[in-house]
Amino acid sequence: MMKPEYRGISDILNGMSGGKIDFGYYHQDEYWNRPGMLQSEVWAQYGRMYYSGNERVLGVLKELFPETTKEFERVIKEMIK
Repeated sequence: MMKPEYRGISDILNGMSGGKIDFGYYHQDEYWNRPGMLQSEVWAQYGRMYYSGNERVLGVLKELFPETTKEFERVIKEMIK
């Protein structure tokens, strides 16, 4: 079970595993079977985690998903120009 502040990471891992990984925060299998849900969930969770500003959570996020994090940051920078 992950602490509440890490629920976004739990959701992402749950989706990446097709619902097999469960750290306490997850979606039902039917949710993940819908086209585009993993991408939508990743975007939503990244946005929420960045908005929260919790440096520990962001550090874990960057360590687990370095390329996705770089791409998220690139897109956000482009959006705010």
